[in-house]
Amino acid sequence: GYDWIRHMVNVNLFVPEGSIENYIHAGYPWIGFKSISDGTRNISVQSFVSKEGDIFNISDHNRKEVYGVFREREGSFVVPETVVSENDGQPYSVVGIGTRAFFGDDRLVDVFLPNTIKEIGSQAFEDCNNLVSLRMSDSLSVISHDAFYNCEKLIIDSLPEKLIYIGNSAFEGCRGLSRITLNQGLSFMGRACFRNCGDLESVTIPYSVREMGLYSFYGCNKLTNVYVTWDEVGSFPDWIELTNTGENAIPLKGYGLSDRADKITFIFPDITLEPGE
Repeated sequence: GYDWIRHMVNVNLFVPEGSIENYIHAGYPWIGFKSISDGTRNISVQSFVSKEGDIFNISDHNRKEVYGVFREREGSFVVPETVVSENDGQPYSVVGIGTRAFFGDDRLVDVFLPNTIKEIGSQAFEDCNNLVSLRMSDSLSVISHDAFYNCEKLIIDSLPEKLIYIGNSAFEGCRGLSRITLNQGLSFMGRACFRNCGDLESVTIPYSVREMGLYSFYGCNKLTNVYVTWDEVGSFPDWIELTNTGENAIPLKGYGLSDRADKITFIFPDITLEPGE
């Protein structure tokens, strides 16, 4: 049933002018073509298709590394560590889950990621409404934006030690999360990364976090316990979250915070908090 997909790697796809990025970011099956052109630009996709109909995008020819984009699966699925290209017969290491790799697959329940996986792409598991468990890779360093958006049943208690980046809205709407321990070494938490996780009650944030986006925990109405770990010298990092509970917008330009009487040590950026933000 997937023979037509295997032939896509030899086909050049022509799309309306100005729309090429839409096809590149749409994921499966559009990224399976040999190239995509809109008349003004031509992008070589460099991919191959497995016998199961899964698409693998080559990210590094020299290292033989690929990102996988998978057709719909039912129940449990184990992502392979390696896959053999039908183009050259060479084995490639699967180092990433591609953009929209499992997007909207509501039959997927459990996923096992091998330790070769370093990145989960944007919208990779978005709207996988029945996804319950995910075995994370020990090598995982990046979870891109909207990776698990609206995975309502997903249960994760902790994140891998090598993770350094969580993108915008990565876990937004994951109502199955009740507690999460963020790993020491994590440095970036994107905007709304845990927004509307309605059953989230407890979060542990490591001192290694250097940037946390707005609305990171907005709408987490059951969140009552937030723990911040000590740094290497036994102090807590300085961070604060502001919420506008009034009815009028509040501009923050010109305001700041300080723990000293002689100067302001932190100046708020030129932004405006709307009511409820």
